[in-house]
Amino acid sequence: MTENNPIITIAQTEALMLLSQAQQVAASVPTLTITTADEYQQAAAGLVEIKGRWKVVEEKRTSLVKPLNDVVKSINGMFKPVLDSWDRTMDVVKRAMQDYQVREAEVQRKALEAAAALAQQGQTGQEFTALVAQGSALPTKAQGISTRSMWRWRVVDAGAVPREYLCVDQAKVDAVVKAQQDGAKIPGIEVYREEIMAVRAG
Repeated sequence: MTENNPIITIAQTEALMLLSQAQQVAASVPTLTITTADEYQQAAAGLVEIKGRWKVVEEKRTSLVKPLNDVVKSINGMFKPVLDSWDRTMDVVKRAMQDYQVREAEVQRKALEAAAALAQQGQTGQEFTALVAQGSALPTKAQGISTRSMWRWRVVDAGAVPREYLCVDQAKVDAVVKAQQDGAKIPGIEVYREEIMAVRAG
């Protein structure tokens, strides 16, 4: 149980203590208004201090989480080849079973076609009855196995895909804007500058 894990207990204790400190500072921020250059400088100093406290908390969190992440990563690495091997085996068996289902459905289709041909000739005897029974049989079932139909898709002609199904390649646009800045000219896209304030921990 996680409740008995000593790391969880330490993390919970420290997080609650640090949260109390953070909430005390946060309580005064919604009413903050800067009206003078001095107040701006004071706010900047406070922001640097807050960033420093944030950094301390993040370092504490990382110090507690990293060993756990390392263990998880190691265990996942050990079991992944095993799971991958089983996945590949299941894929082979599933493919063989699906191929059988396709062949079985084709046999049933041909049986019903043959029965229809006999019926048109007025032959509804024993052969007709056998063909109808073969064509109407339920698909083969197996315990623990279920089958469902899923509709999927693939692109066969990218140029024919309607505009509403397309999306802008953000990574490609970001790369062009970063390289060319205000010189970037991309039809339909406005390039603008935004000031982003960075804070170094004090």
